[in-house]
Amino acid sequence: MTELQPVAWEAVATELAVMTGGAAKELGWEPKFDRVTANAELVYAHFPQIGCVGVLLERATGRVHVLGSANPAEAYIWAYYRGFDISGGNRLVITAVHDIEPTIEILKLAFRAPYVRHELAPRFATPPVTVELHAHGLHSMLRELRETTAFEFEANPQ
Repeated sequence: MTELQPVAWEAVATELAVMTGGAAKELGWEPKFDRVTANAELVYAHFPQIGCVGVLLERATGRVHVLGSANPAEAYIWAYYRGFDISGGNRLVITAVHDIEPTIEILKLAFRAPYVRHELAPRFATPPVTVELHAHGLHSMLRELRETTAFEFEANPQ
């Protein structure tokens, strides 16, 4: 992963137009980006908007992700490079569990407690354990996934 570096918005003006094209046409809304960073794979444009920390463009595909305010942009970029589809569904594959209770607590951020305790936890002794994780579930546990040492995991977008 190459770190995103500051760039002048003029250098990525065409890509920024792609990132906002739908909203600008439909709503007559044109965001004013106050910070733009990029590398060979991604363009991130920050703009101060309620409920959003900016937009992320995958240069190879042209896919645009609107990043919710639940996490900082760096968390979404980390998730992208870990293999998560940050706007869609994923399979979270738990490959090893080192500490059961913290693992349960993290998973409860995205799943109902009875499901985690009664269906997932008994399977922790014999990984891998695969769970379907929608974008909202990923966003609700992203910070903890970045920091955890309680379990190891892989991401497999659906």
